[in-house]
Amino acid sequence: MASTKPVLTEEQIPELVKELYGLTVKSWTKFDGYDDLNLFIKVDPAESTNSNIPSPSSDGYVLKISNGRFTVDPGSIASQNSLMIFLDGRLTGIEVPTPKRSLSGNYWDFVSLPWKAPSQTPTEKFIVRLLTFTPGKMLSSVATEPSTEVLQQIGRLVGRFAKTMENFDVGLVAPPVVKEIWHLQNCEQVNSLLDAVDDSTQLTVFRDVLAEFERHLTTHRHELPQGVIHGDLNEGNIVMEQSAEEENAQYFVKGIIDFSDMHFSCRIFDLVLALAYMMLECCKKGLLDPIEAGAIVFHGYLQENTISPAEMDILKIGMEARITQSLVIGLHTFKQQPGNRYVLNTQKSGWHVLQILRRMSQQKLFEKWNDIMDQL
Repeated sequence: MASTKPVLTEEQIPELVKELYGLTVKSWTKFDGYDDLNLFIKVDPAESTNSNIPSPSSDGYVLKISNGRFTVDPGSIASQNSLMIFLDGRLTGIEVPTPKRSLSGNYWDFVSLPWKAPSQTPTEKFIVRLLTFTPGKMLSSVATEPSTEVLQQIGRLVGRFAKTMENFDVGLVAPPVVKEIWHLQNCEQVNSLLDAVDDSTQLTVFRDVLAEFERHLTTHRHELPQGVIHGDLNEGNIVMEQSAEEENAQYFVKGIIDFSDMHFSCRIFDLVLALAYMMLECCKKGLLDPIEAGAIVFHGYLQENTISPAEMDILKIGMEARITQSLVIGLHTFKQQPGNRYVLNTQKSGWHVLQILRRMSQQKLFEKWNDIMDQL
């Protein structure tokens, strides 16, 4: 089945929740996203015909209808659920979503839904899940964050996550049916989308980055510890909360969400992604110099974990590769879906940060990071 999302009417959503989960929807809103259809639903906490959810949460839930490509890979959904259940309560002070059982007792169900128009036909099968909701704000929506303290918290979170995942049973992760283009280890696939890039200067840089990263990974992958990673630690997947109700109260990292990109890979890639995205976020919001932001995240990581020389050696080109992935896939997706401006989120800041990194040697980058970390 092609990569698709279902198309539902306002009436069909409450009906679906009632039919699958025995809950009464009071309101719902749609979240932005590349692939899945994610809906935040508020339910009546006094009404449930589901013995698996006897006391519905007043915080609400996330109804997650996975992109049609997952119908050929339900093992991936089962893996995500296993990981969320494993992490629940293990990341001290950090909340993660957990799946809820449907009326049939399943953590996920196949459901036939319309996908071309909100009508009964044509329909395709989609995987539907209900996840707990973590109240708060996405980091992307907080104009004043990430601050130095929050960047440190994010670094510590990534380090703690990696340590925790050392105890996760990788046997619970189903082998991938397809090679996901968003996975950093598969970024050579981005070459097939380069026709979406109109700027010749950008095109040359993108090709160079992709080739350099592929050469480096091919040569040194055996030196990089492997494990299950989150796979998408960006500003849209980090939940923030204020420490008090006052308007100027300090924000802190409350949780992480969206495990749809979890997979078996090089453990250090979660740090690579977090570094890249926090540099982009600080650049986009004009908060901190991107290089300084990266140093602060790295400093936080080192408070919770260690890093090998081989892992250090892939940080810079890895960040460049991730930014390239995001830029190219965003351009390609926008040409396919001109109304979806969410996919252009990285463009301006991404190209700026990529240029900064490409103009700086790895030795110079690490020297700058060390100077900054000495002041923290």
